[in-house]
Amino acid sequence: MRNQAKYRSSIKGMYANAKAKAKFRKIDFDLTLAQFEKLRKKNCSYCGDKLSGNGGGLDRINNIK
Repeated sequence: MRNQAKYRSSIKGMYANAKAKAKFRKIDFDLTLAQFEKLRKKNCSYCGDKLSGNGGGLDRINNIK
């Protein structure tokens, strides 16, 4: 159980989770792991705060696409 939590909080775990959520929602997910990691290190482009640990706040700029 501890290993699962550790994996989920790792960048690879967050990437896999984001990719799985996009697939479930039938949304294209074209980011590489390197691109995802770079974006995760930035602050939110809307409010300027740090992104949450679970990936919340990392979203598309244009939700129509």
